Amino acid sequence: MAIPLAIRRELQSIFASFAASHSRTSVPLAAGKAFEVWLTMKLAEHTRNLPAWSVSLRDGRDAPLRAGARYLLRKQRGGILPASRNSPSFVRISRLRGSAVFELHGSLQWQGRSNAFHEIDVSMIPFGVAGHFRGTVGGYPSGLPVMAFECKDKVSLGPLDEVREKLARMFDLTFLGQASPPNGYRVFADAAGTHVGWGGRSSQYRAHFSNGVFGIARAKGFQSGTKPLAEHYHVRLYGDLYKSGGGLLFKLLGDFEDCLGRL
Repeated sequence: MAIPLAIRRELQSIFASFAASHSRTSVPLAAGKAFEVWLTMKLAEHTRNLPAWSVSLRDGRDAPLRAGARYLLRKQRGGILPASRNSPSFVRISRLRGSAVFELHGSLQWQGRSNAFHEIDVSMIPFGVAGHFRGTVGGYPSGLPVMAFECKDKVSLGPLDEVREKLARMFDLTFLGQASPPNGYRVFADAAGTHVGWGGRSSQYRAHFSNGVFGIARAKGFQSGTKPLAEHYHVRLYGDLYKSGGGLLFKLLGDFEDCLGRL
């Protein structure tokens, strides 16, 4: 569906608050991409208002986005590219006290245990893993992100198959404690196994899924019958996010805030 004018203007306003380019052309024409960027910026805006975190927009070199510069979107599916001003922009989230630093990326592909690549509309990756790729030839992160949202800007209600597809990605991206490569990391630099990684693994899928926030964000709601499967595997369903004052948008932002608090 077409992004509502009020949402378009809100996205422009958020870009302006970060001193980025905020003209009409800064908002993607494709409705699905606009929804993805809007959700990313809503997460950035919300986190910036939290007392424990600092948020900045970065260019593809991990330099602060210059005032008036455009927030560059990913033009085609792929992983983290080598450092370049022309590489996709991202959001950096840093804890003010401590060493926790993460990045929000749009349309980033992650590599699963099967070696298949899974594109996630909005995901969070540890800075150390992303920085490793930027400093080399680029690549695809492996493991289960701490946060991953699928964005569905559709006029129809979400079917059960959307939950199944979300779960399939999560299962393939999950490296349990006994899985190879045996580096012990939740998220790491490549499937060949390196010492660049973050977090620890669990011995069970549901326990791993509960330690993060994984959701489907929709412009419309969901069909009946989707909740049992989603709730059993800790998949959050956020529908009707374009509604003014929508409670599920506040719920999504609150769940993300709770996730940050556990890091």
